[in-house]
Amino acid sequence: MFESRTAKGIPTAVLPGSTDKAQALPTPAVVVHWPTVENNVQYMAQRATQFGVQLRPHIKTHKNLEVAELQMNTGAAGLTCAKVSEAEVFVDAGFEDIFLAYPVVGEHQIAQVMAMAKRCRMSVAFDSIEGATRLQAGAAEEQLELDVMLIVDTGGGRDGVATAEEAEELALAVQGMKNLRLAGLMTHEGHAYKTGSEAGVRQTARTIGGVIVQVAEHLRSLGITVERVSSGATPTCWLEEPVPGINEWRPGTYVYNDIQEWSLGIPEDHCAVTVEATIVSHPQSQRYIMDAGAKTLSQAQHPVYGYGLIIGHEKARIVGLTEEHGTIEAPPDTLAIGQRISIVPIHVCTTVNMHSTLWKWNGQGSCEPLRVHARGCVV
Repeated sequence: MFESRTAKGIPTAVLPGSTDKAQALPTPAVVVHWPTVENNVQYMAQRATQFGVQLRPHIKTHKNLEVAELQMNTGAAGLTCAKVSEAEVFVDAGFEDIFLAYPVVGEHQIAQVMAMAKRCRMSVAFDSIEGATRLQAGAAEEQLELDVMLIVDTGGGRDGVATAEEAEELALAVQGMKNLRLAGLMTHEGHAYKTGSEAGVRQTARTIGGVIVQVAEHLRSLGITVERVSSGATPTCWLEEPVPGINEWRPGTYVYNDIQEWSLGIPEDHCAVTVEATIVSHPQSQRYIMDAGAKTLSQAQHPVYGYGLIIGHEKARIVGLTEEHGTIEAPPDTLAIGQRISIVPIHVCTTVNMHSTLWKWNGQGSCEPLRVHARGCVV
């Protein structure tokens, strides 16, 4: 199902001005190739402009203020966040347009949303009358008008309404709530990843787009205003022309990319992150141990590449992770104790969230810390 390839052109980072292995970054370390990040951000911005789609990228991958600023300076209309505490990091930093693409129902979260809505343009997702009622109560208490986005399940089987009739019921309910304004519809096509192929992603994108656009047209036929029709996953935005009627994209992983994206047709030279590790043990002829485990790479797996792709060693496979150790199977004499290796992660979003600091490599030897400002924001 997946084509096995070997990564090319992804750098191994060293400290500024140094090529001496003794001065290399202590491992394990997550390295971000900044020129590739800039290229990826520009590429997605150009696609959005080409197709007349508003870009509202998800910060869940990078969780970093500098990357977010780069996205905004390259034409993004605003940012998308998953959790309230995540959004607070970016509102506190001065970002002015935030979409919270997650159903907010908890008292604490609603109070925080209302506090942020006084400081920025805020929109929030919902998929139930109960959720809308709670948001209405919070907005009324603070005398605010809050934009809300109705979640549509387009096949992912997560949250959201499944039919146009269910969407109609909720949209009409919101119209009767004085402090809420239905701004549009949203969906997330994460199930496109399950197709396992570029052709599958394209077909899934067309199906998803057709479903949400049909729901939008149904609501409009009833006189209900639907301004934003929002979708987003990196492979569908990267590969597919948008279905007419979708006017907003929310990709996230595209800034860094990873094996998941690479396996679905995104070129390998757009992978901007590697995990640097060191071989620390060689207990058997075909077993090697590295100093990057689940606390570095996360537990994400791939059917072909295991727990990550080791650059330049296509016969080596990371077959297991414990908290601090990674087990590699490879032919005898493939690797050696003390040898440094570079790994492309399977799912870069979870890898990044394991770290407080990454290393930003400028492509010319210079390397500096890159904070993960919204790390661990789960509330």
